[in-house]
Amino acid sequence: RRSRGEEVLRLSDGGLHINAPVPALLRPDRRADLIVLLDARPRAGEGDDDESLDVLKPSQEYAAKAGLPFPKCTPELMSGVGRRPCTVLRPSPPSPDGCGGGGGGGGGGGWAGPTVAYVPLRRDERVDAELDPATTEWCVFTECAYEPARFRRLVKLAEANAAECRDTLLQTLRDALQQRRE
Repeated sequence: RRSRGEEVLRLSDGGLHINAPVPALLRPDRRADLIVLLDARPRAGEGDDDESLDVLKPSQEYAAKAGLPFPKCTPELMSGVGRRPCTVLRPSPPSPDGCGGGGGGGGGGGWAGPTVAYVPLRRDERVDAELDPATTEWCVFTECAYEPARFRRLVKLAEANAAECRDTLLQTLRDALQQRRE
């Protein structure tokens, strides 16, 4: 039971098939210019690149099967993606027929598809020296509920991770807005 004035934050996991809400964001009628993926899986920031590919590569494959544009996850770009604060995947320019490049078909109208900014949940000792998402036992995301103090710790870490790449995210947003205007 909540007292009056108590704030309630409800979060919903958008990842059904590929552990990210990408299919809903790629719907042709949305024409999303920018998708920011805050990967909150506990092993996202670990050194194993394949963990991060659990979100990005399946998103690219989904888009290709559905004929939708999605940036290419090249081996060069994906190397070390889970260790970087932020990785930006940009769509290929539209082809002369108006279809987007990247992972699939088009959307027409010169729209090349979304830019994707990927931000993994990574350990940050400056924020919480004891919290390592890859090894902290209670930090598995199969739990249905978190104790409020633990939840606040996770949010604080996620905020710090996003803040670390603030300038990159803002520039990526500016670029997406400029692209939309053109």
